[in-house]
Amino acid sequence: MYKTMGMMRCIDKFHRECNRVVNDSAKSEKKISLGLIEQALPDVVYELTQMKFQPPTQPQADMERYFDNFMKMMDEKFYSMKDFA
Repeated sequence: MYKTMGMMRCIDKFHRECNRVVNDSAKSEKKISLGLIEQALPDVVYELTQMKFQPPTQPQADMERYFDNFMKMMDEKFYSMKDFA
């Protein structure tokens, strides 16, 4: 169950960050769309689609570390998106 919860946390965070970036750029002259996010962050999108292949037999601590590291990496990537706006 911890794998499912970790995946859902990552997907939810990605969705919230996408909404935040799109909404923050709505008032600027240079708007950011979901298409631009996909082009700027292909590694994040790819990893989101591949995390389902993580072996569920991994220890819970390892799996939680994997998801936590992924979310930190996602934070850094979305932080860099402010340069596009």
